[in-house]
Amino acid sequence: MTEQTPRSEDDAPDSSDRLHRRALDALRAGRTDLLEQVLADGDLDVAALVEHLRVYQAELEIESEKLRTSEREAQAAYDRYRALFTNLPMAALVVDDYGLVVEANSEARSLLTLRNIRSHQYFVVRLVHPDDRTAVASAFERAKQTESAGLSALRLEAADGNRFQADLHIARLPGGNDMPQQFICALADRTEVIRQRDALARAYDALERSEERYRLLADFSPDWDYWMAPDRRFVYVSPACLGMTGYSAEAFRNDASLFERILHPDDLPRWQRHMDAVHESSHHDWEKLHFRIRTQDGHTCWIEHTCRPITAPDGRFLGRRGVNRTITHKKSQKGSEPF
Repeated sequence: MTEQTPRSEDDAPDSSDRLHRRALDALRAGRTDLLEQVLADGDLDVAALVEHLRVYQAELEIESEKLRTSEREAQAAYDRYRALFTNLPMAALVVDDYGLVVEANSEARSLLTLRNIRSHQYFVVRLVHPDDRTAVASAFERAKQTESAGLSALRLEAADGNRFQADLHIARLPGGNDMPQQFICALADRTEVIRQRDALARAYDALERSEERYRLLADFSPDWDYWMAPDRRFVYVSPACLGMTGYSAEAFRNDASLFERILHPDDLPRWQRHMDAVHESSHHDWEKLHFRIRTQDGHTCWIEHTCRPITAPDGRFLGRRGVNRTITHKKSQKGSEPF
């Protein structure tokens, strides 16, 4: 008598649910051979199985549409990123977790004089001045923890040896756990800004030294020197004004109208025309004028006035330097008419 193979639990008559599951699993796995075996071995309700398959097909179509939508969104996001990265009007790099440059836009290739990065390996740290490499390494560590980091006035060395300064901004790119960590780095070239700032600082230092020398001379000059700003306020008035007018330098600095108040009424219109002319343009050179003033004690004093424009090294108009000298003794010898 031939020994029969015992029926498994899945082959029992009351195991139709298990047979349905086996058939569906076989279909999902694409194993039509297993499906044929299940159909041959089991007493399945074909109508119920077809219904299950229809439901499963509908579920697959829904999931497939979701996947297609996600793919389209991901592709659109990637296209936007590529367009932004490629056309960004500043140098941008993509750097991996080891500091290797894996992508560079045209601005970065030009600024850092990089050749084809697929055939030439460039490490960010090698493009940084040795004294700043520790700071860059620390910035990347901060970006790993906080998603972004930055450095100002970083000293860099291009691949051709040219040195310059730039601000560095690091941002961690999103990625899954099974994806290598990458960072996007933006470089804002600050070389020209720093050069202009340093040149301006040197110019102001020179101007300040010149101003100090001028004030030292003017403070001990017998003439009444002053510096009048473009808004016609006194920036500086030498101490000699006290002996000529009876008013202190501080009084003239604190009260811009004091000068015109002490002018003789008959000479005031000429002075105002003179001021309008020389302050309309910074190109009027030495101008000479004679006028009378009333001193604080009531005396009349004749003044010879000359002035010229003051310009900064960068060409800005800073006002006018004026010199007032007393000529009362000359007037007393030649008469009281203006000359």
